[in-house]
Amino acid sequence: MKKMAAGESTSTRSGTSTVTEFRAKVAHMKNWKPASTPSNRDRLELYALHKQAVSSDAPQTSPSNKPLSPAEKAKLNAWRTKRGLSQTQAMAAYILEADRQLVVYGTVASNADTKHATVTEEDSASKSAMSGSVLLTPRGLAAIPLLCAAASETRKSYLKRMNSTTNIASGWWARQEPLCVDPGSILALPESSVLALGVLLEKLSLYVQLDKGARNILDALSIGHGVVQSLLW
Repeated sequence: MKKMAAGESTSTRSGTSTVTEFRAKVAHMKNWKPASTPSNRDRLELYALHKQAVSSDAPQTSPSNKPLSPAEKAKLNAWRTKRGLSQTQAMAAYILEADRQLVVYGTVASNADTKHATVTEEDSASKSAMSGSVLLTPRGLAAIPLLCAAASETRKSYLKRMNSTTNIASGWWARQEPLCVDPGSILALPESSVLALGVLLEKLSLYVQLDKGARNILDALSIGHGVVQSLLW
């Protein structure tokens, strides 16, 4: 009986610790200013885990009779993918995902003191449900200038971005998805092709920078990885 009581006490403390850490992480992420823009997919992942942690399983049908906007539909579908996770599991997953995104996207350096307000689950859930901040990236024709701007990145900016990336899988192009039309549709093929080419060139560029074997070969040829990256740019 004593062992059982001790086990229950440990479990309770662990659960309380997760809730406390979750609340702190939610407050931190609300004030987070990423150095690079997170992808829609990652924003939705964080949103879905938060909703599951706060509200448990998503409803099978739309909670309102009116048609959902594309952003609302995307958020509801993302939330439904977390069905079956307990609220404690969702909190733990949210913490891990938030930490991953903090590493992948970085944080804008600031000398100003960041305000860490305590956020209750109810307030946060209400703001997340009503906000359209999950899908801030323009879509449709409005997204074309973004794609053109990304494709015309200057060599200096490109090399700076490469040097600040520490993992081949976390490259900027690898985190993007078609914006002009719905991803996966036949109309998205041209944009998907451009993205695929961007991903390929970016991976090659990061490979010559991060892979030890590739660096050794370039060193033997007296070629700096920056030279190869400039050619790939």
